[in-house]
Amino acid sequence: PFACRTTLQYHWGTLSKEHPEAQAAAAIELRQLLTRLGPTAIKFGQAMSIRPDLLPSVVIYELQKLCDQVPGYATADALRIIGDEMGCDPTRVFEGLDREAQPIAAASLGQVYKVKLRSPNVTVAVKVQRPDMVRAVSLDLHLLRRYAQCVEAVKGVATWAGVMAQRKQFDLQLVETFAAASYSELDYVNEGRNQERFS
Repeated sequence: PFACRTTLQYHWGTLSKEHPEAQAAAAIELRQLLTRLGPTAIKFGQAMSIRPDLLPSVVIYELQKLCDQVPGYATADALRIIGDEMGCDPTRVFEGLDREAQPIAAASLGQVYKVKLRSPNVTVAVKVQRPDMVRAVSLDLHLLRRYAQCVEAVKGVATWAGVMAQRKQFDLQLVETFAAASYSELDYVNEGRNQERFS
């Protein structure tokens, strides 16, 4: 419904610069839709948030909120994940990381808590992945791969029929590149190593 409605609104001119309220409303709806669709859609929105050559500034502004203003998930779930990873109760290691703790930021893949280590008494950031994130991202990427394969097949038939000019197919390769980057972002151990290297 959103894509059809906004396409028609664009065609009718009701999403032009002369209608900033309509543009703002569509941008907010797009951000909310991407948020509901999950991590891969949020990543797509983040990628589009740096493309002022493709989208109006009001849309860019809304999509930039996907970088650090995504709704978080329950701290109880985060504590369970941390406990499973560490093999102990996180409250034994971190001061201020209990059921009442609130994340200081939440994004597509996880959220961050500002806490103190019990020993040594140092303030640290604890980044916790959302529950079942690898499974969710893998499913999304599988569906994107299938879609890209279908697009390439349709383009192949269109090229064969002479409807479309001959050119190199890149849809599947684009999804594969996106998938590699997505899995790299899911590797928090690697991210930690990189942080240490640059600090």
